[in-house]
Amino acid sequence: MLAARCRRPEAHPRAIGGASWSDSRDDLVALKDGPKTAGEISQTTRIPTASASTTLNKLAKSGDVVKAERGYKLPT
Repeated sequence: MLAARCRRPEAHPRAIGGASWSDSRDDLVALKDGPKTAGEISQTTRIPTASASTTLNKLAKSGDVVKAERGYKLPT
């Protein structure tokens, strides 16, 4: 049921460690202005901090984001 409501059915809400594809997209969009911590992303996107943190860790493992001195950033 949830997969049918996703923009990309293959990105079921459990696809990225329990975070939805839209959470991942929101995290990536939030990083376009520079490095941010999970807490900062949580404040701007209203994604719970734990979800933002989990999603950022998964995105870092896949290479979509990289660890910054403080928080995460988009790869250069």
